[in-house]
Amino acid sequence: MTAELEELNRLLAEFPPAQVRRVLDYVRALKLSPPGLDYDTDDPTEDELRRESNRTMQRFEDEHPGEDWSGQPYTPGYK
Repeated sequence: MTAELEELNRLLAEFPPAQVRRVLDYVRALKLSPPGLDYDTDDPTEDELRRESNRTMQRFEDEHPGEDWSGQPYTPGYK
């Protein structure tokens, strides 16, 4: 077993069962998630940008199911 797995096991041993399930769900989601950008970032096309935006929005929705963030205050610098 690697040092990282040993550390993870030590940490998880102290977690309550509900938190362990959340960690398991997160790891499963990471394993199933796409590897990331699937285009050359130097000159992405409009279609590539749209696909990446949709992938990011879907990942956010998967991580925060049913949450409504539309009422959040405006953050300067973002539109």
